[in-house]
Amino acid sequence: SDNLFGGTLPKTIGNLTSLAEFSASRNDLFGPIPDEFYELENLTSLKIQENSLTGTISTLIGRLHSLGWFGIGINVFTGTIPTELAEIENIQYIYMRWNHFVG
Repeated sequence: SDNLFGGTLPKTIGNLTSLAEFSASRNDLFGPIPDEFYELENLTSLKIQENSLTGTISTLIGRLHSLGWFGIGINVFTGTIPTELAEIENIQYIYMRWNHFVG
């Protein structure tokens, strides 16, 4: 967090199959969340709030069975919130405000 990282989230993140936490809040990231993120089945915490990330949240989020912390607030996400998010049993914290979701 607060590292002044810029650019898009790399698709190669999907290669880090043991990754448990990803925190890149308050940076200059933009673009969508690559589908490869949803292959990180051991991910317990995703904190990417306060960037300029865009696109939608994929229904593939349901694959993240270990996810307990989902922080994507203060970005530019659009579309609907996938119902698959509610099916993640370990989820304890969801921070999604200040985006452009509908529905």
